[in-house]
This record gives sequence, structure tokens and C-alpha cells, in this order.
Amino acid sequence: MNDIITVKDLQLWYGQTKALKGVSMNIPEKSITALIGPSGCGKSTFLKTLDRMNDLVPGVRIEGEVKYNGQDIFAPSVDINELRREIGMVFQKPNPFPMSIYDNIAYGPRTHGVRKKDELDEIVEQSLRGAAIWDEVKDRLNKKLVMEGVVFTMYDARTNLSLQVVENVKDNLNQNIYKTIIPRNVRLAEAPSYGMPINLYDPKSKGTESYLLLAEEVINKGEE
Repeated sequence: MNDIITVKDLQLWYGQTKALKGVSMNIPEKSITALIGPSGCGKSTFLKTLDRMNDLVPGVRIEGEVKYNGQDIFAPSVDINELRREIGMVFQKPNPFPMSIYDNIAYGPRTHGVRKKDELDEIVEQSLRGAAIWDEVKDRLNKKLVMEGVVFTMYDARTNLSLQVVENVKDNLNQNIYKTIIPRNVRLAEAPSYGMPINLYDPKSKGTESYLLLAEEVINKGEE
């Protein structure tokens, strides 16, 4: 049986905390592999590494090798969307986007090129019927809901992932996109741990500066 995923000396840090320590394993294709261990031992962290979801976590550093179908998943040429089409995750709790029910369901099809409204309507209805909640939410889909705008956060111009996210959002979400971008920032990530907004935690940080620019942009837009 061939190995579909190979991991060699995988190490991962959240800031200064080392969460994965030299993980090496082979995962055979067409089989079930179970990861068993106590809470907090790194199971979810390891799984989120396989489809590069840990890229979205501020302060993460990864070393080692992970290959899927023989290809290095950290290679610059890897298409993150294609990787996640191949390696999916089902979470314990739902994680909806901050948009309408309709747009949450239609986001995936739109990413895959579905643009016709009647096709999207059918996909959304079938999905909700399959989840047995169509009758409950059909009157609350609010397909005409208009978003004030889209803000890019946790942006890191050094990573292909950030560039791809920006490109995909521009292609698939026909919304007004704010010019201000909130960057990945250590001080910004630390502030919630101290129960403080970033402007009080570190008034001179890049995060504070970005949010003040965003506030100014929102106010100016509202006055137009």
C-alpha cells in the first residue's frame, strides 16, 4: 500500500512555545489512521499542518517536511486552494464566515467557478435540505444582504497564502474591499490575552496604526 502523506521531523512553534516536536510518520492511502492522545498534546495542530491551516495562526513557525502525493506542501508553487480541496477537515463545531447563511454555503461553489444565480440557489437549497434545516432558515437567507465592506486581516505579504487569499476574495466576493489591510503582528496577537484592545495595549504598534487608518476609512466612506 502506497503512502499518501509522509511527514519527516515536523516541528512547530506558537511563538516561543513548541507544540510539535520532531513528528515523523507515513500515512497510507485508502486507509483510516487514528491519532489518539490527551487534550492539548498537538493532535489538532498536526492535522491543521497537513492542509496549511496553521499558516493563518499569528506567530507560527514550522520546520520539517510534509509531502502529499510526493509533493512538498510548503513549496512556493503549491496552490493552497487545490491542497485544501484534496485535504479537508471537519471540525467539532461549525465555523461560519461573518456573512449570510446563503453566502456561507455559496462561498465554496463560487470559489470553484459557479457564478449563475439559479445554480447557486439550487446548491444552497439542496445543502440546507440535506442538513434538515431548510424549513427553519429559508425565510432568513437574506440573499439581498449587503456587506458594508471586506477587511483583510492577519495579512503577511511574505507568504503566498496571503496573496492567494486576497486574490480569491477579490475574484469571488463582489463586495467593497477596504484599502486598509491589518497585518500579522505579534503585539496585535498578544493584546486579547491581556484583555485589552490593541490601541491601549500598545498605542505605537503597527496593529494600532492599521486599525486607526481603517476607522478613518470607514468614517470617510460613511460620509460619502
